[in-house]
Amino acid sequence: RLSLAVLLLASTHAVAAQAVQAASPAYDEAPVDWAAYRKMWLKDFPRATPAEPMLSAYSEEKAKVFLDDVATKWVKQNRCGTCHTTVSYLMARPLIGKASDRAAWNGVRASVSDFTAEQIATHSPAAAFFAASTAAALAVGDAAAERPLQPDTRALFDYLWTSQAGDGAWDIPQQGAVPFLERDRPYSALLVALAIGYAPGRYYEDSTARAGFAKLQAFIRGNLPGNLHDKAVLLWASVRTPGLLNGEEQAA
Repeated sequence: RLSLAVLLLASTHAVAAQAVQAASPAYDEAPVDWAAYRKMWLKDFPRATPAEPMLSAYSEEKAKVFLDDVATKWVKQNRCGTCHTTVSYLMARPLIGKASDRAAWNGVRASVSDFTAEQIATHSPAAAFFAASTAAALAVGDAAAERPLQPDTRALFDYLWTSQAGDGAWDIPQQGAVPFLERDRPYSALLVALAIGYAPGRYYEDSTARAGFAKLQAFIRGNLPGNLHDKAVLLWASVRTPGLLNGEEQAA
């Protein structure tokens, strides 16, 4: 359980650089607004240094406190979640500890959900991107917490089906965003597929989801990823979500 949590939390960091390197020039054409990103950095978060003391043994409790603290500080300062850390935190945090110590996780979950709902309500150009990543974070995390499909997650799915493009994916703004996740249409589609697989009760068979899910399956099958990170996410999603990979492709 702990190993899975650590892998989930670390995965988006370890391979992000490789995913960017694998991108085509067109994918990375728009400039990144680094000034906007720097404004979001935590103001009271100490930077790690080479001289920082090391623990003699791994402490799950200290790791849990650190993750809860950083995720809570981020949503209090910026209201949104960090694409490469909060998403993983919301997915994996319920795997560590007991249900009684999830106050921070519940708070971060509520903040990210509310922020995404606001982006949808105000017709933000990036609403579909926020909905895709948040749906994955909530669905996977709630499954780990053994919760039924929550109303806010279902509302995100409902929005995603109404905003889905004709090819089965979602339109993601290119300007200013970092070229991994934030401007990656195929990866956002993979996140929606992952969310669907973790939604309980075979949600993909729901009458509201069936047509959009079929289009999503076709998009993914027609745009199989080339970089290692997206291949891993597709493999992960295919374990829970039907129609993405066959047995031979999973084993390859």
